[in-house]
Amino acid sequence: MRHLRILSMLLSVMLLSMHMTGCVALVAGGAAGAGVVYIKGQLNENINEPVPRVYDASISALKELGLPLIDYDHDTVSAKIKSKFADGDDIWIEIEAVTAESSKITVRVGVMGDENKSRKILDVIHKHLSESEGGGKAY
Repeated sequence: MRHLRILSMLLSVMLLSMHMTGCVALVAGGAAGAGVVYIKGQLNENINEPVPRVYDASISALKELGLPLIDYDHDTVSAKIKSKFADGDDIWIEIEAVTAESSKITVRVGVMGDENKSRKILDVIHKHLSESEGGGKAY
């Protein structure tokens, strides 16, 4: 009986340490990503640019990548864009105003998410933001 209690305690300590290690890795990964967070198949970032500028950069990025514009809609506080890769993976880009001069952008590729493709799209969006006035720096 005593061995069972010790084994139970060791198992609890191991599980707790694995859980806490995962949290540390998540925090460290988020800090290393300069504000870009990939979670549950979505790449999210807050950008110091208003929605219309992020929307224009997103449209330009998709055109540069040779990706079709399937559906798109925007106003001064939000925007949604849908596209598709040649392999059939759908692309969703959502932009929401955080303030009048900053936005949150969410990029998702495919039903389960594809981090590499999402990051490629976001990188090209940043390229177009930096080419325009303002720089598009993340915060």
